[in-house]
Amino acid sequence: MSELVKISTLLVELVACQLFGLVATCLPYAAFYPGLYADWIWTPLLILDVTSGKVSVGGDGDTQISFTSRLDIARYVSYVLTHLPVEQLENHSFRLAGDIKSFNEIFRAYEAKTGKKLEVTYIPVSELEARLASDPQDFAAFLHKMLATTGPVSKSDNHLYPDWNPSSVLDNIPVA
Repeated sequence: MSELVKISTLLVELVACQLFGLVATCLPYAAFYPGLYADWIWTPLLILDVTSGKVSVGGDGDTQISFTSRLDIARYVSYVLTHLPVEQLENHSFRLAGDIKSFNEIFRAYEAKTGKKLEVTYIPVSELEARLASDPQDFAAFLHKMLATTGPVSKSDNHLYPDWNPSSVLDNIPVA
């Protein structure tokens, strides 16, 4: 694991602990990082409404992204919390990835599955940065910039649930 990944992981964990007051209370925690919700992300709010036939993504659409459905997250969390010893849970972060794909891979698979052509708009990262500079609360710009400039989990903890068989991101996309 690179030093940059280690540092960013520690920062995320520190922020999570501070947000929930865990550092101040010294309560043990287990944090789960599932990537994007494979069954929720396909919404007009995030300009990813595949049922309309028009989608937009930040960058070139080739960045690999981790997706996990909420049902698969619940199954994973339930299993890990009930099967691992407390020592492996306490103050530990878990990274899971139900499926790892780029938006371009997903769009091609969607088109092949449904026979429907998607109109894809690629938003340059510089445009997303400009949108965020003018409106720091532009969640769609924030999300698309983040997804265009970061990759999936470098190491997952999927192996901790040997029989876990998460659904693919394509299985979670609504079909019009």
